[in-house]
Amino acid sequence: MRRRSLTTLVTTATACLATTAAMAVLPGTASAVASAVSGAAASSVKAPARTKIVFKVKHCNGCRIGVQRALESGTTVRPKRPGYWPKRERSVKVHHGRAVLHVPTRYTSGMSFTIDAPWAADITNAVTNIVVGYPGVPANARVGKKHARHARHATACWAGTHRAKVVFHLRVAKVRGKVLGGGHGQTPLAWTNPTKRTVPGTANRTWRGIIGNQDAYYC
Repeated sequence: MRRRSLTTLVTTATACLATTAAMAVLPGTASAVASAVSGAAASSVKAPARTKIVFKVKHCNGCRIGVQRALESGTTVRPKRPGYWPKRERSVKVHHGRAVLHVPTRYTSGMSFTIDAPWAADITNAVTNIVVGYPGVPANARVGKKHARHARHATACWAGTHRAKVVFHLRVAKVRGKVLGGGHGQTPLAWTNPTKRTVPGTANRTWRGIIGNQDAYYC
C-alpha cells in the first residue's frame, strides 16, 4: 500500500598512527606506508552496527513513538533491502520528556517515525507521522509552531545516519478537529526542531500541518 496524504488520507577517523611518524620512509616503502595509513583510517570510520536515537519531546509525556522503514519500488534509498522493517510493530513510551530507540544503523536511511498520544482522538483516520522536514527548508533549520501548523507539504522520510547516537528534538502541538463518528477532539502534530536531512521527493500534502498513513509512510 502506498503512502497517502491526509487530505485523501537526519569521527573524523583519528587513528593514532604515531608509529608511522617515527618510521623512516625508505625507497620503495612510501606507497606501502600510504596504503597502511589509508586502510587504518577506513577501518576507523566504519559505521556502527546500531544507532541509539534519543527523542527529546516537549508536551507529550505518555506518548508512544514508533519506527518503520518502508520503501517504494523506485526508491533512491540505499540499501534497498529490507524494503519493509520491522515485521512487528516497535514503539517506545515518552517518560519525563525522553524516549529512546535502538535501531540497525544501515536501516536508518528511509526510516520514518510515528506518534500516538493518550489524548488523541480519531480525527484523520490515519496513524500520525513525525515530520522531519519540509520542501525548500534545509536540514538543521528551526521551525516554529506557526510554520509547522501551516506548512502545506511535509515529509516523514529521514535520510539516515552513520553515527552511533542521534538526538531528535521533537515538538508536539494539539490540533483540534471533527472526530470520526461525531463530536470534536484533538490529535497530535509532531515535528523535529531543528529539521533533519530528508529523502528527496517524499513530501506529502498535510492536513493542518499533519502527515500520516494507514499502513506505512513509504520512502
